[in-house]
Amino acid sequence: REGGQEEALILVLGAGRGPLVTASIKAARTAGVRAKVLCVEKNRNALITLRHRAIHDAEWRSAGVEVVEADMRSWEGPKGGRRAHVLVSELLGSLGDNELSPECLDGAQRLLASGGISVPCRYTSFLAPLTSAKAWTEVRKLGDASNFEKLFVVRLHSASLLAPPAPLFTFEHPNPELLDKAAAAAEKAARVAGSAAAIVHVAAAGQVAVPSPCSPSSPSPGLSHNARYATLRWRPEVAGVMHGFAGYFLCELFSDIAISTEPKTRSEGMGSWFEAYLPLQHPVDVKPSEMVELHVWRCVDEARRRVWYEWALAAPVRTPIFNPNGRSYWIGL
Repeated sequence: REGGQEEALILVLGAGRGPLVTASIKAARTAGVRAKVLCVEKNRNALITLRHRAIHDAEWRSAGVEVVEADMRSWEGPKGGRRAHVLVSELLGSLGDNELSPECLDGAQRLLASGGISVPCRYTSFLAPLTSAKAWTEVRKLGDASNFEKLFVVRLHSASLLAPPAPLFTFEHPNPELLDKAAAAAEKAARVAGSAAAIVHVAAAGQVAVPSPCSPSSPSPGLSHNARYATLRWRPEVAGVMHGFAGYFLCELFSDIAISTEPKTRSEGMGSWFEAYLPLQHPVDVKPSEMVELHVWRCVDEARRRVWYEWALAAPVRTPIFNPNGRSYWIGL
């Protein structure tokens, strides 16, 4: 906002210990924008740090930072129903969406004003066939076959990719699918309200008693739209033993600014994110130019409040589906 106009409202979602709060304050100052910053956090341990900084950090005090203890998905929002101009978050896992960033940010999307900005705005996960006897052996040492149906976050050593990473799943924020649903719901509500007004007008003229129409409630965004399925194919140029798949992500923050763990586009200072590892129960020999085909599902169960991955190799050999119905590994909503 330009000087003299309404100050910008920035919501930092999942604020943790507050580095994004400080970054938001500095970004607003650099842009010459008056901004109000609210940080939303549900972790009570993190809240202790946030509240301490809100009191003792001079930069936070001058910016009037407010700390809100709430789950972003169920929080009613700022007082007076005000909506944010910018949502800032860092909820990415090593595979991008494996720490429920899509579900969390979709749940908070109602807090964003029309035309508002989400940082990040888009992220894509990547997988690549991996040879790493070290990683596979460490999983086997855990002693239970169910561990081969879990996604691991590891720093890969003594490892090599048999082929370049391929894009898997992409998520956008604000979610255009939810925007379309909200627009359709608003249009329907307007039609209902218009029809009801006409009925009441006619009924009043004829002295006919008509029950008052119910105000339509805000539609729940649901969760099933974040389920995904993809088939990935590679033709490795060299022979090797495939022990599973390495996972990465590319995240677009805003415009052309991005961060990435994907090897070809890897950003500096990404030590906070190790690689993801999807194992195969039995290593597979791969010949040069032989097709490697992988099927991956991102599953969402709204009733059980769970998200999980399933995967199966279709070539050069066929395997059973790993982690069917989330029997060995899932993330709770």
